[in-house]
Amino acid sequence: MFGRGEKKSLIAGADENGLTVMYDLAQRTVHNQVCLNEHKGIDAVSDAVGDSLYVIERTPLLRRHCSLEALVYDGEQCNKHDESILEWHWRRLEPPPYVLAPGYKPTPISAYTVVGGSDIWISTPDIGTYSNTSAGTWSKVGKWVLPFRNRADYIPECNSWLGFSSRCGLLCSMDLSTASERDKPNVSSVLEEVMQECQGYILSRSYLVRLGSARFCVAKFFEKEYNHVTKEGYVYSQRETFVIFTGFVMDLDGPGGLLRMTKHESRRYMIPDMGIVGIGWVFARATKLLCQN
Repeated sequence: MFGRGEKKSLIAGADENGLTVMYDLAQRTVHNQVCLNEHKGIDAVSDAVGDSLYVIERTPLLRRHCSLEALVYDGEQCNKHDESILEWHWRRLEPPPYVLAPGYKPTPISAYTVVGGSDIWISTPDIGTYSNTSAGTWSKVGKWVLPFRNRADYIPECNSWLGFSSRCGLLCSMDLSTASERDKPNVSSVLEEVMQECQGYILSRSYLVRLGSARFCVAKFFEKEYNHVTKEGYVYSQRETFVIFTGFVMDLDGPGGLLRMTKHESRRYMIPDMGIVGIGWVFARATKLLCQN
C-alpha cells in the first residue's frame, strides 16, 4: 500500500492498456483513473517507496521510452476549484543506468525490495544491484545480487527483510542495513521446512502476505503436467495445480536473538481451471480462514 503521510491506505491496479485505478481502503472510495505513460507488462516490478508507487518493467529495454514510472501526488499544482483535475499522475523516471550502457543485453530483474523507506533496490544477474531514491537518482549498491526470488519485504517488528530464497525457494530472513559494495548480504536464517507432500510438483509461485500483529500467510502454488489418455486413445496434456496456505507468527528468540517462525495452521486447496479469478477466490478465502483462527 502507498499514500501520503504516515497513513498508507491506497492500492492500485492497471489493465492491459495501462489504465490505473486507485482504491482507498480507509475511505472505501475509488480515485480518478490515470494512465501509465507506457504499458509495463503483466510481470512488472512494483513497490511503494515513500508516498509514491513505483513500477518498472521486469526486463527494461533500451527501445522503451519509459521503463520506470512513479505514481505521485501533485495536488499543489491543481486547481482547487476544479475537482475533475487529477491530483495523482504517473511521472516518467530515468531507467537503470546499465540499460544505457554499451552492449547491454536485456536481462530480467531477479529480486527487488525497499530499503530505508525511501530507496528501491533492484538486482539483475551478472549486472549487480542498483538503488533508486525517492528523488529519482540511481546509484550502484554492489556487483552482487540480492539472494531473493522476486520481492522481499522489510518487517519492522522483526528488524529484518523477509523473502523467498533464490536457491531453495524457502522463506528466509536477512539484514540489508549493513550491506555495502564489498559486503554481500547473506541469508540470516531459513524459516521454512521442505513440504514432503509437494514432491513431484513444480513450485510455480510464492507469496508472503502480512496479516498484522506479526502474523503472516505464505501461499505456494504447485503444478504438475502429465499426459491423459482417453478411452478412444487420444492423448492430451493435462495440468494439476494446488496451493498450500500456511499461517504463522514471527517473533525473536530472546532479545537480539534469531527470528523464529511458529506455524499456526496450513490449508491445501486444489485449483480448478478457473484462471486468475479462481486463484484470487481461493487466496481470499484461505487468508480469511487463517485470520479467524
